[in-house]
Amino acid sequence: MPKRFWITLSGFILLAVMSTIHWARITFDSSIAGFFGIISVIMLVLMLVSFALLIISLIKRKSESCVKSAYWGFALGMLNYIQLIVATRFINDRILDESDGIMSLSRDFTLLPYLMLAVAVIAFFTLRLISNKNIYPYDFLVPIGIIYVVVFIIPTAMSFFFSMTRWTLTEWTFIGFENFVTFFTQRRMFGSLINTIIYAVSTSGLKVVFGLLIGAFLCSGLRTVAFLRSMLFFPTLLSTMAVGITFASFMHPTTGLINQFIALFGVEGPSWLGNVDIALWSVIFVDVWKGVGLATVIYIAGIMSIDPQLYEALQIDGGNKWHKFRYITVPLCKPAMNTVIILSFIGGLRSFDLIWVMTGGGPGFATDVLTSMIFKQWANGFFGLSVAGNVVLFLLVTIMIFPLFWWLNRREAALS
Repeated sequence: MPKRFWITLSGFILLAVMSTIHWARITFDSSIAGFFGIISVIMLVLMLVSFALLIISLIKRKSESCVKSAYWGFALGMLNYIQLIVATRFINDRILDESDGIMSLSRDFTLLPYLMLAVAVIAFFTLRLISNKNIYPYDFLVPIGIIYVVVFIIPTAMSFFFSMTRWTLTEWTFIGFENFVTFFTQRRMFGSLINTIIYAVSTSGLKVVFGLLIGAFLCSGLRTVAFLRSMLFFPTLLSTMAVGITFASFMHPTTGLINQFIALFGVEGPSWLGNVDIALWSVIFVDVWKGVGLATVIYIAGIMSIDPQLYEALQIDGGNKWHKFRYITVPLCKPAMNTVIILSFIGGLRSFDLIWVMTGGGPGFATDVLTSMIFKQWANGFFGLSVAGNVVLFLLVTIMIFPLFWWLNRREAALS
């Protein structure tokens, strides 16, 4: 390891020790608050010095372990702030004197980990650009880079900041992680997170399975294949709002067509959207009905790209249709399957309009997902809590999609 790495790591170890002392300041008499405020300043300087070393190492294109150290610094800073919140909220309810200048610096220090992570990411990609010999001139990159920063980076950074505030359209108050604590401690909000995961996994899994089976069936040489493909893809073209309103009418417990059809066999149909046990699964069914057409089209494209000689060779060796599907179609459709998994999973995590039109999150909170809960909090004037929900959704998509994307690409590379 380079010497600069160990210097940086030592700085982070000192930072952890200082963080512990900084946490202890809450449990002592406020008369020594100024002393611990000075310790906070020392911690701030240590973090800035350590991070400066990281930036220098990145610019000089040294070891990538320096980039990892930046993320360690972010984790340490966040850990320090979390223990501050826990101590202030659950150990001691005393409020420190905010007029003290040194303590104000301590409060401002809590935003530094975000700055560290942002600059580390920017510096890392800058290093990649510098080391790449076949990139376009910077004149081509600057315009789109400015648009990307203004449209995506700045709003994302503002979302992270305002998620830690209680704000209105005219003023804001910094409250730390209180919005997130509220989000994960209130049962209905945490329940919306669970519903989001159930909804995303269920819709994605069903689209992957049914899309593959239908795609293989439609590539079997039927005479009416063109008509069937058109009919299958048609729901994808419909407005989600229109589909939601239509199926909400079909699933009405007394006048809906579904229950009226079931009644012909002497069976009383359930309240599809009014029963807390099946309401979410009813919406999942509609989502799959609408989205399986797109998944099927992607699978059809993958199946049609398979060399027909492979099927002929397997048939000569005595293989039947199941063997063709099991040993040729499924393995060689992995790229198309990966695409369906990623698109359907992200769509499931972000789904809002279909759920809102069909149930509005009800009955009660049985079908509330993150997006519907975010909308409800925004409509009720809890803007900070709503933005915190957006940050949770952003982190959820990032944490779940990137490892999944990496694993699927790795599996695809192993196949090739």
